[in-house]
Amino acid sequence: MHYDRDSIQIVDVVKGIREHREMFLPPDRPMGEYLAELTAKLAQLRGSHPATVDRLGNWWKVSSAVDWLREYSTDGEFNVFDKMVPYPAAGLFMFHPEVLLTAYANCVVSVVGQRIEMRPATYAVPDHVREWFLPSSGRSICFEVSDD
Repeated sequence: MHYDRDSIQIVDVVKGIREHREMFLPPDRPMGEYLAELTAKLAQLRGSHPATVDRLGNWWKVSSAVDWLREYSTDGEFNVFDKMVPYPAAGLFMFHPEVLLTAYANCVVSVVGQRIEMRPATYAVPDHVREWFLPSSGRSICFEVSDD
């Protein structure tokens, strides 16, 4: 089969994930719990120290003393949050789960030391939640989901 410029369709990855939730999330698990567990498991697979999972209301935090995304942040902090970056060490057809956070969370926050990067950048995070993010040694990924 021959492909040309007109036959190739560029897909918005995050939109595609949202439209096919059944392909990415189990129907019988609370979304926040599943996303936190998946992120923690794959952080550990990346050679990180044990990752911890904490919860504060609708917010979840996955933390490790090691920055498990450092080598994947070359195109900007949120590279793995915007694309389906292959992750073959996790299994056949596996990808970094952080893009699922972008697709399903109201807000995603990456914390390395005192540096906080947030998507969307204008999200109104309550002060007590922002204080919960810090301080972070290594890396923390925090996200809010409202439909558990």
